[in-house]
Amino acid sequence: MNAQTTMFEELLDNAAGSSGLSLDIKKAEVAMSDLIVLVKYSDLTNKDVLSDALATFACDARKTGRSLQTLGSKIGGAVDLILASNNHALAIIHSGPISTSSSSLSSQALIPSNSVFSQDTFFPHVFAGSLGTLSTIIQHLILLAEVSLADLEKLEEHLSLIHEMVYREDSLITSAKIELLGQIWTWLGGNRLKLRGHDDCLELLQGIDPQSSQ
Repeated sequence: MNAQTTMFEELLDNAAGSSGLSLDIKKAEVAMSDLIVLVKYSDLTNKDVLSDALATFACDARKTGRSLQTLGSKIGGAVDLILASNNHALAIIHSGPISTSSSSLSSQALIPSNSVFSQDTFFPHVFAGSLGTLSTIIQHLILLAEVSLADLEKLEEHLSLIHEMVYREDSLITSAKIELLGQIWTWLGGNRLKLRGHDDCLELLQGIDPQSSQ
């Protein structure tokens, strides 16, 4: 009983966790969608490639968020089904060995028709039916969890690619800014627009990846 209680608590915790993660991914999707517009109209050297990468992330983030929402709702439904199955099994056990010829439709799901069970075979059979239901539900949840995990891994790959692109772009702009600052005309107060443009680009890159300028 304690093991089942622990399992139910873990399932409910996972359901809450997947819902929270889904919300975080939704926020990331919205943030990326806003950044796509800024990148497209920026002065970044590789703005087209970077905006495409951000768009791909936003699209897959939407898909991942939906799969996590589905997983969370299925976990909640699974807990209800498991509890109902257990209660049903307990009700049958409390009623004792009976002939299924006069049993309800729900009892027939656990006991073969036209048979009478002895005390020694009745309880194991009921438990086996309950465990079979539990096994089917868990296997279905595992499949859904594997889909969500694959989606999350794909998002991680997108983030790694975006980080690499931002890092390269940041290096190019930083080098151009240093070169610009070394010019005599800049010392005399010129190149202000170019410097401001470099700073704007660096700020945009930091908004995409806060580690880019660290």
